Amino acid sequence: RNDEIWMYRRGFARALRAALNRQRSRGHQRFSTDAKEAKSKLFYAGLAFGAAAVLAATQIDWETKIAFAASDDESNKPQLDKKKERIVILGSGWGAVSLLKEIGDEYEVIVVSPRNYFLFTPLLTGVTVGTNDERSVIEPIRTFCKRSGKNDIIFYEAKCTSIDPETHKIVCEDVSPLKGSVDRFELTYDYLVVAVGAMNNTFGTPGVEKYAHFLKSIEDAVSIRSRLMDAFESANYPEVPDEEKRRLLRFVVVGGGPTGVEYAAELHDFLSEDVERFFPHLMPYASIVLIQSGDHILNTFDAKISEFTEKKFSRDGITVLTNMRVKEVKEKEVVVLDAKTKKISTLPYAVCVWNTGITQTPLVQSLTQQIPVQNHQRALLTDSRLLVKGTRNIYAIGDCSSIEMPMLRNRLVELFWKYDTNDDGVISKQEFQSMFEDLSDKYPQLQVYQRKAENLFGDFDSDGDGVLTLSEFEALLSKADSTLTTLPATAQVASQQGKYIAHVFNDRAKQPEKVVNEFHYRHAGTLAKIGGTDAVAEIGNIKSGGFWTWWMYGAVYLSKQFSLRN
Repeated sequence: RNDEIWMYRRGFARALRAALNRQRSRGHQRFSTDAKEAKSKLFYAGLAFGAAAVLAATQIDWETKIAFAASDDESNKPQLDKKKERIVILGSGWGAVSLLKEIGDEYEVIVVSPRNYFLFTPLLTGVTVGTNDERSVIEPIRTFCKRSGKNDIIFYEAKCTSIDPETHKIVCEDVSPLKGSVDRFELTYDYLVVAVGAMNNTFGTPGVEKYAHFLKSIEDAVSIRSRLMDAFESANYPEVPDEEKRRLLRFVVVGGGPTGVEYAAELHDFLSEDVERFFPHLMPYASIVLIQSGDHILNTFDAKISEFTEKKFSRDGITVLTNMRVKEVKEKEVVVLDAKTKKISTLPYAVCVWNTGITQTPLVQSLTQQIPVQNHQRALLTDSRLLVKGTRNIYAIGDCSSIEMPMLRNRLVELFWKYDTNDDGVISKQEFQSMFEDLSDKYPQLQVYQRKAENLFGDFDSDGDGVLTLSEFEALLSKADSTLTTLPATAQVASQQGKYIAHVFNDRAKQPEKVVNEFHYRHAGTLAKIGGTDAVAEIGNIKSGGFWTWWMYGAVYLSKQFSLRN
């Protein structure tokens, strides 16, 4: 609740104003040519200029910040505009922030989130070991509550606990440790944007929530960092048996996706570069174990990248256990099952970090239960314009949503007779090419074959007669549908969706009759840091790894920061 960055800037602003007031009072005195006084004036002028430059670069209006915190003058506070349609945004993550940065001033906008800051999640793993300070990966959400230089977007630090799609109302509650006399309120909306993210998926594994650590928030990262140091301090006690030292200094990471891999890499760097200086006698007992249920880590990347990363981890002494399932997490050991041999074994540990996917939050789950057409197990199902299926004015973006993919096979007969233009009962190459050109924009599964349409036709012309029968055409459509995948739960997807929704609202305000284009995700590539000065990347057909990829990794995330301080 207490934003340290915000308070720091508030104190800095006060000090700056005091310095400027002192300089202003000196202006009433007789001008002196004394060199010291001239230097003093230059100093204060430089201080004012430098501070103005920094505050402008960070896009922080500190006068408004101070007014929000220290003034009772209602004119300084954002006011509700009953003449405008109201958009309520739930969340303060990538999707919500991207929306806030683009939304116009034609609407009244209210943001509700239990977290009053934006978290730069790609760099969160570094916070667990001190590579990044927690204050450098967050930005106060009110930074983005401005339009046309005014703080006219309202933010409430609260958690939305229920949504009523019939009455267009939400219920919000204060879940912070300090509560006032009013800790619950209702809001009505004309449009609702659900951007609340998702929860860690434990798959019902016993003991995970009680003994394992997640890595989705600043609190999670700080807790892990504290636990790491506590493990070394406990192992440093005199007369601790060697076996107990090995347990205290074994760190288990469950999940071989980008987050799990980056955390294991950050932890290795922390042990080898920092901890070794203070506890050299304990390093022989320290170990890192990465558990992955699949055949390879980073299995969403190209196989060459997975192999490159596994070799790097092997050189670094990180143990990678593939085809392993965690059956239970106990207080001092992890129970694992070898998927191939079906053998069960245990791993003593001190710290277990769980990164195995996501699932619905209670809010999203309760909303899906109110809408009959919502049958997705992981997220809110939306159409191609991000409108929640079964509603008229609720949108969902980011990890809490999943776009319903159009299936070609559902239109088998319709498409067959539509593109059989000469009514001969078969689809020729020319007719297939015409269908491909007409539908490739609407059906993303056809885009996979954009440059291979002729080869796709040949693959399913089983008798080689140059035409497709209805059964051959059905097999082709089924093959195309099999390539469909839901969009990944990444910051990249959420950002693009937030920006898209903002443009939808802006266009609607200016041109109500304009047809809304469908959302199209454009994948810019995937990056992962794998330790030291090594990283891996997959950008289109380009796969790379090593020092220059690590340099690009840093440059990309530096360019994505929202302020100079970050």
